[in-house]
Amino acid sequence: MHERGMVHRDLKLENCFVNKEVIIKVADFGTCAYFTGPKSYPLTSHVGSTPYMPPEVQNNAQKKEYRGPPMDVFALGVILFFMHTGFWPF
Repeated sequence: MHERGMVHRDLKLENCFVNKEVIIKVADFGTCAYFTGPKSYPLTSHVGSTPYMPPEVQNNAQKKEYRGPPMDVFALGVILFFMHTGFWPF
């Protein structure tokens, strides 16, 4: 998805599904946005689910522009931490 210039911005356990072949499927692209290319626009909005959101997006009262892919990677880290420990990292 990132290679195609798109960012999900709401990755969370509830949006990840696993089929019988143990292939992960991602759902709910309602907050998805382009971060590169002709359809792109600056990412400044406060979107996503708070437990999976990086601090720079949570504390973005001044609407500063942020990079999309690191937001998704942060959410994946939270998902991995929770799946491994059963606890939220924060």
